[in-house]
Amino acid sequence: GAQAAWVAGRAELKVAAGAQFGGESAVQQAPSTMVLPTGTDTQRAFERVIRDAQDSICAQIAAADGGATFHEDAWVREGGGGGISRVLQNGNIFEKAGVNVSVVYGDMPQEALAAATGRGVDRAGKAL
Repeated sequence: GAQAAWVAGRAELKVAAGAQFGGESAVQQAPSTMVLPTGTDTQRAFERVIRDAQDSICAQIAAADGGATFHEDAWVREGGGGGISRVLQNGNIFEKAGVNVSVVYGDMPQEALAAATGRGVDRAGKAL
């Protein structure tokens, strides 16, 4: 079904690009979505908002710089997700600028979650 097609698509992307590092594989082109097939419509919509923001931010920075363009690298993770890294270098204004998006899956240690939320709650909403 959808899961098998998603996995097959990821395999084709990896074979085309080849490079692997830490469970992540570079791909020639970012997939249309990095949300797992079991993901929700809200997750897909949020990813679209973030990717559109990346496009807009990169376009505005490149226009302001007036000289350099962004180079894009994309990667996928074996367990799902991936990312798009864009870097502009040696511009008229910016020596280096980066705008990155990541969609990742996995368990986050409670200590890291507490630091990330700033509220000190675990996933069940209990205070730490």
